[in-house]
Amino acid sequence: MSTFEKILVPVDFSESSKAALEHAAFLATELGSSIEVMHVVEPPDFVPLDTALAGVGTGAMPQTLGEIARQQAEKDVAELIDGVDRTKLKAIDASVRTGYAHEIIVDEAEKHDLVVMGTHGRTGLAHLVMGSVAERVVRRCKSPVLTVKAPLGS
Repeated sequence: MSTFEKILVPVDFSESSKAALEHAAFLATELGSSIEVMHVVEPPDFVPLDTALAGVGTGAMPQTLGEIARQQAEKDVAELIDGVDRTKLKAIDASVRTGYAHEIIVDEAEKHDLVVMGTHGRTGLAHLVMGSVAERVVRRCKSPVLTVKAPLGS
């Protein structure tokens, strides 16, 4: 039987990814595992991430859309892991990456023993139009993937 020493938890800040983090924290506590919480900033379809936004930022130089998105994601990930009870966890780390979520998650999963991620559970036309990052990860990932839906009513 394999052990899960390192658990990757990709998050998009939805209720399902928060539920996935709760499950991962429980597993990590029981198994003595470490957790890496990761968010992927995806490039928008019509605006490049390197687009400078004048008048935004604290310095004389304008910030790019990508810089702003990354800073916000880093803040949101930090807030998310601050809510995790760390008393029995081996370790919890956070990272923010840029790219297409399913590709980054699959690549990063190679360094981990288990991926625990939320799924929105879309079906029909919504699934067809929006696709599913979780589905793409499950299909391509060599590591085991545990998908978690948000509790009903969330």
